[in-house]
Amino acid sequence: MQNGWDFVWTVVASSAGSAALLAVVAWLGKAQIAHWLNKDIEAIKAQHQRDLESYKTVLIAQAEAMKVSQDVKKSMALNLANMQFDAIRRLHELTTGVGIVFASFVTNSHSLSSEAQLHRVKEFTTQGVEIQHAIRHAAPFIGSDEAVILLNLHNAMFDQLLNLTQHTGVSMPETKAQELSDEMSALQAQVDMVVRKHLGDMLNMV
Repeated sequence: MQNGWDFVWTVVASSAGSAALLAVVAWLGKAQIAHWLNKDIEAIKAQHQRDLESYKTVLIAQAEAMKVSQDVKKSMALNLANMQFDAIRRLHELTTGVGIVFASFVTNSHSLSSEAQLHRVKEFTTQGVEIQHAIRHAAPFIGSDEAVILLNLHNAMFDQLLNLTQHTGVSMPETKAQELSDEMSALQAQVDMVVRKHLGDMLNMV
């Protein structure tokens, strides 16, 4: 054993032995440094991968949230479009030609029996109430000026119905009948223009 140590010290003492030992130490140092660097690099890569996966998860969650939000907006827009279409369609059904038909009834009501006249008055009264409700439902989708045009037709009908009930069986003078016919025709034309405009706008959206 002693001889072995003597040999080592002899080698260390020699310049060649010192150079060899230094080379070994240098190699070991490099190997250790490389090992540490590799560990650090692996740790950084692992952390980067975790961060990347976390970022992907966040992006997916955000994309899903945006999709849900867009789906909700599309659903709301579709529901509003359906409500608008139903409101305008109902106005079209109730107002088409009503002014002309009503004017004809009023100017010729004196020729009807009391029973027939009362029946028609009730029908127009019901239709007038339905027109009023339809205008209210369509109000969010039309302008205030357009709502006034629709109400003008509605109000003219009720004014004439009230006048008719106060003069049952009385023939309307020809000039008065012509004035009423002209008034109702003009109101009807304005209403038709409003309703057709909105129907056309909705068709252009398709």
